[in-house]
Amino acid sequence: MRKYLYPSVMAIMAGLTGSSAMAQDMFDWSGFYVGGAVGVVQSDSTADIAYGTDAEGISAAWSASDGYFTGKIYDDVDGASIDFDANGPGSDDDYELDLAGLTPWLTEMDLTALAWAGMGFAGGQVQMGAFVLGGEVRGVFGEFGNSYSDAWSDGVIDSGSVSDDPEGGIVTGSLPVGVSWTGDGAINEQLAPGGAAIHGGVDQDNSLAFGTSYDSYFAPVAKLGVAADRFMLFALAGPSVAQVTATTSATVDEDGHVGVTNPAIDGNSVADLDGSASYDWSGSNTETLWGYTVGAGVDYAATDNMILRLEASMTDLGTIDVTGESDETGAEYTVTQTVANFALQTGVSVKF
Repeated sequence: MRKYLYPSVMAIMAGLTGSSAMAQDMFDWSGFYVGGAVGVVQSDSTADIAYGTDAEGISAAWSASDGYFTGKIYDDVDGASIDFDANGPGSDDDYELDLAGLTPWLTEMDLTALAWAGMGFAGGQVQMGAFVLGGEVRGVFGEFGNSYSDAWSDGVIDSGSVSDDPEGGIVTGSLPVGVSWTGDGAINEQLAPGGAAIHGGVDQDNSLAFGTSYDSYFAPVAKLGVAADRFMLFALAGPSVAQVTATTSATVDEDGHVGVTNPAIDGNSVADLDGSASYDWSGSNTETLWGYTVGAGVDYAATDNMILRLEASMTDLGTIDVTGESDETGAEYTVTQTVANFALQTGVSVKF
């Protein structure tokens, strides 16, 4: 029996000794590390634009219900009228121009942009069995943010006529003051026999731009990993902070005309008045935004001191507002943008 028992005991001891040696060869993730990474960052933003009404005593305004801009030229043409045969025989009819609404301006937009990024990070962690607990401070650097710009033209017209009078008569009317109309802005002309026609219109050349920008964001995060020898899957989460700048600008160049003709005499233009006005808006706002970062990835210990990393993360910094203000009018608009990004990066760190 002894000759069978002794070899069995020796085999068991050898197995235990081998297992102990294997345990000693398992990689230990405990320690401090510092590293860097490169990758791409996709900046995402949702923009909401709200248009305010005019200040007291200012004629130019955003249409509160429809979201288009009506300047002094639009208001003048929209209110232009003629009074035919006011000082002579006839029915004393009149006609007032009534312009339709312009195209509503943009009220919301989803924006996306890609940029290269670099990241520096440092942290410490301790391994307890298969689990690794730690913390990490990270900074991501690049050119982040979203921007939008567009330019477009718009216009509306209206026309009408007043009654015939075979004896002719007087056409009278005027445009409100405050705009540099070609001529004095008044319509007061003798007509040949026949009716009178009025026509008017407004054209606008418009532009709108807005955006956010920031060149870095920072996040102290907690890290939880599950290790399998030299591989470790991990998740991270923590607060994030960045200094973000939001800007906006807009322009409206407005041209209008009002004309009165006598259809009874071909080509007879009694009055033809033109006016123009320009409006500009701009705004800028810089704020320190606080949000959060979450992510996941894998670390691989290529050597006892060199760790390779691949990770994906999402950062949400909340929202920022910027208001476009104008010297020509009290009308304002405000752009509210969300600030968020998604990052995919690979890097290397040195473990101490």
